[in-house]
Amino acid sequence: MPKIVDFEQRKQEIVEKAMKVFIEKGYHKTNLADIAKECNIGRTTLYQYFKDKDEIFDYVAEQFSKNLETDCRNILENKKLSAADKLKMIISLLTLQYQLEKNKMLMMIEMWLLSKRENDTLKRKLEKHINVLRKVFEQLLDEGIKTKEFKEINPKAMAFTISSLVETFVVQAAFANNISYQEHLNNIYALLNGLKA
Repeated sequence: MPKIVDFEQRKQEIVEKAMKVFIEKGYHKTNLADIAKECNIGRTTLYQYFKDKDEIFDYVAEQFSKNLETDCRNILENKKLSAADKLKMIISLLTLQYQLEKNKMLMMIEMWLLSKRENDTLKRKLEKHINVLRKVFEQLLDEGIKTKEFKEINPKAMAFTISSLVETFVVQAAFANNISYQEHLNNIYALLNGLKA
């Protein structure tokens, strides 16, 4: 009797193994044959799930972003938290996500940097995900200003600054050894406390 394979489960397994290959060989040096070999399946079987490596990466980026957006939305909808607390929780979430999924985050950063040189669809998709996060920060800053929790500032400019700080932290943390995430988070929180009215 043939083995029944759950399509979504198999797709997730392919993605996990593809990420391993991307990280080992680099995105541009990886081809579908490499991914199929790592998954112990033929390329024709792989085509049943993804048409090319770009689609695999798109799937990873989309999945990663959706999970972050859902978590951020849950924080935003919590009426018991102040705008500053929500901001801190989202920044904590991002840095924690980095710790838990360092390889995926590094791959996303690599693809973002590579796509900056090319004017392509991937660049637009990655920028869309980054802009969603900036909008979340902007919304929280605007909320905090309206409730007099934060000083009068330009929420859009400050959202850009905060997201840049978090992005830089994530990139630099990839190259630093033995850093204390909590210590750095506390430093970011101290900077955010300067926004309080």
